[in-house]
Amino acid sequence: ADEDLLEAGMRYIMVRCNVPPSMASAALLDTKLEGGINMGTIAQEYYTNGVLHGLAEGEANGIAKGRAEGRAEGLFRLLEHRFPGKMTRAARQRIERASVEELDVWMVRVLEAPSLKAVFQG
Repeated sequence: ADEDLLEAGMRYIMVRCNVPPSMASAALLDTKLEGGINMGTIAQEYYTNGVLHGLAEGEANGIAKGRAEGRAEGLFRLLEHRFPGKMTRAARQRIERASVEELDVWMVRVLEAPSLKAVFQG
C-alpha cells in the first residue's frame, strides 16, 4: 500500500511537472508527511528493511544449499565405497535433486542396503 503511494507520487510528479525520474524522486523524498516525517526517511527505512530481509533470506538459502550439497557429497562417497563402480547417472542426478531429508534417509540406508537400487527404494 505504501509502496503504491510512492510509485503514484513519482508518476504524478514526473507527468505533472514534466521532470525526469531523478528530479521526481528527489522532490518526493523531500516531501514532508503528517507529523513532519520526511518521505525520504520512510523510503530509506523500506530500503534498509528490504536489504536486511534479502540478506537474511539469502543467508538462510545459502546455508540450506550448503547443507544439502555436503550431505550429497557424503552420500556419493559412501555409495562409491559401498558399491564400487555401480553409481549410475540416474542415481547421481537423483541425489543432486534430493532434499536434505531424503539424503539423510539414504545415508542411513546405505549402511545395510544389499544394492545401490535398494538405497533409493522405500
